[in-house]
Amino acid sequence: ISFTADTDLRQIPQGATFQVRFTLTNAQGSAFSAPPFNDFSIAGGPNRMNSMTMVNGSATSSESWSFILVAKNVGVFTIRPATVRANGKVIASNPLTIEITKAKPAVVTPEGTVKGNSKDVVFIRAEADRHEARVGQQIILDYKLYTRVSLNGVNLLHESEYPGFYKQDINSFNRGESQVSLGGKRYVVKTISRVALFPLQEGTLTVDPLSIQAGVVRNGNSGDTFDDLFNMPSVQTMNVASNPVVVQIKALPPNAPASFTGAVGAYEMQDSISRTEATTDDVVSLRLTIKGNGDPKRIVAPPLPPVDGLDIYEPKIVSEHSDEEQGQIVTTKEIEYLLIPKKPGSYTLRPEFTYFSVTEGRYSALTPNTFNFSIAQGSAKAATLNAAERPKGVEDIRFLKTTTHFQTKGDLFFASSLFWALAIGPFLLVGAAAAYRTWRTRMRLRDVGLVRIRGASKAAQRRLSVAQDLMKNNQPRPFYDEISKTLYGYVADKLNIPRPELSKSTTLEKLTSLGVSEARSAAFLSVLQECELALFAGKDNPAGMADVYQKALKALADVDREIKK
Repeated sequence: ISFTADTDLRQIPQGATFQVRFTLTNAQGSAFSAPPFNDFSIAGGPNRMNSMTMVNGSATSSESWSFILVAKNVGVFTIRPATVRANGKVIASNPLTIEITKAKPAVVTPEGTVKGNSKDVVFIRAEADRHEARVGQQIILDYKLYTRVSLNGVNLLHESEYPGFYKQDINSFNRGESQVSLGGKRYVVKTISRVALFPLQEGTLTVDPLSIQAGVVRNGNSGDTFDDLFNMPSVQTMNVASNPVVVQIKALPPNAPASFTGAVGAYEMQDSISRTEATTDDVVSLRLTIKGNGDPKRIVAPPLPPVDGLDIYEPKIVSEHSDEEQGQIVTTKEIEYLLIPKKPGSYTLRPEFTYFSVTEGRYSALTPNTFNFSIAQGSAKAATLNAAERPKGVEDIRFLKTTTHFQTKGDLFFASSLFWALAIGPFLLVGAAAAYRTWRTRMRLRDVGLVRIRGASKAAQRRLSVAQDLMKNNQPRPFYDEISKTLYGYVADKLNIPRPELSKSTTLEKLTSLGVSEARSAAFLSVLQECELALFAGKDNPAGMADVYQKALKALADVDREIKK
């Protein structure tokens, strides 16, 4: 048994990334504890991997935990040992010494290649479609890559947590390249990421920079005699960060109408009613379909005005989904109201949905239809009579029995009514309790939330089969997107929460609330990060998809097994 630490580089320029791996051989490890990386920034990990090799009939198993680190400061630094529990003992790895050197200045050759780091040849711009908005209004933020050199791959290092915003990724946008001239220099521009941001509070909000690592192609004069002799290109990594984005968020105007529930943006509404003629035995269903581009969580069921003779029950969300239309997020919610007529008559309902229109700068109300429906008397009779309907001479209280007869039955307790009541009573109580419990279970199973929880694993299996078909057809982007949706959807179904409420930063907290261990949660998040990196960098190699598919399969199985325990 051995537990060792190693790295792919011992001498690294400032700002570059490198990998540190801790490997346990010939043992099953638990309670892995990484050392503090105080002198470095963590760009990825921990990524967990298991492997087994067979040499001349002898098998060797290994388990490793790896991290991607960013060198921050110049100097010589020591990475302290990590620890892991194996065979009932705590084992420590060896320490690692890393030397961080000063980054060399960039030199641009006539051919357009680059040596060293330079913000002049490769940089990122974060461009928002607006810098003033209302609380809940959608803001589109594009990250555009500008380059004057050839690039060989782009990897995400750090993404902002978007403090003060609710964020949703947008996958459908133009990924083509174009050319622009800046400062007399020509650049190739490509949008590498687009997100929709919804402000949650008023004030001045700042989006932190996004950073990437780009592989810059160098031709000749690389310092390697063999490469220079045959003019073979080499690749040098560069770390590039975008500019911060500052947005001024304004509060909504005061004196909002009573029907306003918080929606901000542009909206439309459709409504329908199940029937216009019914009886007091029937239930009438009113449905509203609201569609708009504001914060999805602010689309709340509008209250219906009270109507004498109608019981209006609390509305419920029948369906909810977000789509990408014309480069932005559009959410559609279908809301159902159940109406119970209490007495016959003619009724009028006029549903109204009020939102704040950002184009008009005022509150706007949507009232598509006015519904008139008639209610006839059903078969059920009124449960009580009022004073006017009570027959004359009938009092509120009448005696059930006016005479009492006492009869002596003797002192024999056996076979008496009290005896049988005491003998049979406990069995009746147990049977009633069992019947009540069965009824409660059936009622709970009718809850859509519980159905989602119980079907989370099956839903994940169905989505994984879809991802497997995409992998076989060599469709990388839909494949990675489907794997990501599978993992997020599994957690959302298990906790019965909407999918948009989940992000990388909240998934760990949700898995912990389900009782998932730190190691399983880390493996789960690692697959999510790999999918995002793959979508970001546009990876399309079949081997990479197969590896991610196996990791996703194992992560879901481990988490599901642990939750069931």
